[in-house]
Amino acid sequence: MIRFQAVLGIVSLAIGMQADGMQQERRSLSDSTYAVRYVVGYLAKNWWSKPVYTCEKAIVIPQDLPAPEALAQSMAEKIGVHNFMRGASTSAHQCGKLCTPEKCSWSRFAQRYDLPQPSDDANKMDWDRYYRSYIDYAKDELKLNALRFSVEWALVQPNPGEWDIATLDRYADMFCYAIKRGITPVVCFHHYTDPNWFLEQGGFYDAHTSRHFVDFCVATYEHILHVVGKAPAVVAASKSINAPLWATYNTPAGYAFRGYHQYAGPPADSDCSGLDVVAQVLKNMLEAHVQVYQRMKVLHAQANTAMPTPKVGLLKNIHQIDPAKATWGQYAASPITRMLVSFADMIQNGAIYRFFTTGEYQVHIPCKVHIKHTNSQAPHSLDFIGLNYYANRHMHLTTGIKPTDPDVISDNEWYYRYPQGIYRAIVELSENIAHPLQIPLFVAENGIATTDDAKRARFYHEYLYAMNKAVQDGYPVTGYLPWTLADNYEWPTIENHKPRSFGLCAVVADNPAQLCVKEGTRATYGAFVKEMNRLEQK
Repeated sequence: MIRFQAVLGIVSLAIGMQADGMQQERRSLSDSTYAVRYVVGYLAKNWWSKPVYTCEKAIVIPQDLPAPEALAQSMAEKIGVHNFMRGASTSAHQCGKLCTPEKCSWSRFAQRYDLPQPSDDANKMDWDRYYRSYIDYAKDELKLNALRFSVEWALVQPNPGEWDIATLDRYADMFCYAIKRGITPVVCFHHYTDPNWFLEQGGFYDAHTSRHFVDFCVATYEHILHVVGKAPAVVAASKSINAPLWATYNTPAGYAFRGYHQYAGPPADSDCSGLDVVAQVLKNMLEAHVQVYQRMKVLHAQANTAMPTPKVGLLKNIHQIDPAKATWGQYAASPITRMLVSFADMIQNGAIYRFFTTGEYQVHIPCKVHIKHTNSQAPHSLDFIGLNYYANRHMHLTTGIKPTDPDVISDNEWYYRYPQGIYRAIVELSENIAHPLQIPLFVAENGIATTDDAKRARFYHEYLYAMNKAVQDGYPVTGYLPWTLADNYEWPTIENHKPRSFGLCAVVADNPAQLCVKEGTRATYGAFVKEMNRLEQK
C-alpha cells in the first residue's frame, strides 16, 4: 500500500501537482495518501529546485578579507547606516542569578541531572543587579545602538495568577534605561525557559495551557507601556532611536526539539516526546505568537501612548543539516541522508515558513505525523524576523559528524567557523519569509565560543564579510546582534557542561559590575561598529 501511495505521489508530481498546490485534492484522499504525496512534493521541491541556500559552498571566503571598516562602508552604501542595528544579545536566565529549581524549568532540569546553574560562583555576570552598568558599557565603550534582553517568565509569574510587580518594574527599568542611553531594546519574551507550573499543566503541548504565555507577554508589555507613559524623558529619547522590537520567542523550533525530542532541556519527559509531539508543540507556540501579536496591537491602540506601535516578531534559528561526503561510504549514502534530515527540516523550517506566508501549518510524516492547522491571521502577524546562526552540521544517515579541523573548531563541539552558512541562512530566511512578507531581517545571534582572540577576530571578520556579501547580492540585513554581550552561563548538556566563552566582553573577576572588551572583538566587530558610527555622524 505504501509503495502504491509513493508511486501515486511521484506521478502526481510529474503532472505538476507539487505539495504547495494540493489543497483541492485533500478532500478526496486518505490522510496517509496525502501525507506521502506531501512529503514527496516537499523533498522534490528542495532537491530538484536546488536553491542557493542548499549549496554548502554558496560563496567563496577570500584569505585576504577587506578591512572591517571597508565592510561597514560597503554595507552602509547599500542599505543605509541610520536604520542598521549594531548591538549584542543576552538572555535573562543565562546572565542572571535569580532563577531557582523551585521556580524555573531549566534550573530544575539542571538540578535533576547535576548540571551547573547560572547562580554558581563560576558565572560572574549578574544582569539583574548590574544591568545599568552593562548597558552603560555597551553604549560608552562598545558604542552599540541596540541590545537584546529577555524576560524570565518564572520570575514575573512564579505561580498561576501571581504577578511579581517588583520584577516587572525591574524589566521596565531595563527597557527605559536602554532608551535613555540611546540603545534600541530588543525584548524577547521566551528564551528556552518556563515556570515549572506551566510545564506541569501541559506547557506548549496543550493548546489550552498555551494561553498563559499569551497572558504573560501582554501583561509584561502593558506594564512596560504604563511605566513609559509616566516617563516623558523616555518618550522623548525614544524618538531618536529605532523603534523597540518585541520577539515572542528565541527559536521556537529549537525549544521544541530540545525539550520534546532530544532530552537536552525541559521537560525531557519520555512519556511526552517524539516528532509528533514536537510538531504539536511548535504549532501551539506559533498559534500563541499570533495571539500575542494581535493583543499587543489592540492594547497599544487603546493605550493612547506616545510610544510607537509595537513591532512584534520572532527569532528563528537556522542550523543546516548537510549530508557528509568526506568518505566514499558517506557520499554513496548522501541521498538517503538528505531524505532523512528533510523530515526534521520540514518541521523546524518548512512548517514555519508556510504558516506565516499562507496561514497553514502542515507537518506530514507517513505513519508518524499528520497535522494541519489554519490561522488566516498568521500572514499578518509578523513585523520582523531575527536570524540566529552559528554553523551547519554534517550527518551520515542518522549520525552527526563533529568537526575536527583545529583551525576552525571552537569550544562548542558542534559549532565551528563556517561563514558560508550565514550567507545561506540569510538567503533562506529572505526568500521564504522576509521577502514574501516584505518585513525586515536582522541577525539576532551569532558568535564563537573560544578563549583564543585570534580565532574570535577571524570568526567575526569572515561572518561580517559573508553578511555583507548577502547584502550586496540583494538580501537586506537591518542589524547584527552577536551572542553575547559578555561571558555568561551557557546551556550545559549531560555530555558536556564545560564553560564556554562566547562573550564580546569578559566580566572583571573581582568586580562583576564591570566588563572588559576582548581584543578579538575590538579588532573586528569593534572596528566595524566604530566605522558605522562614524558614517552615521557625517
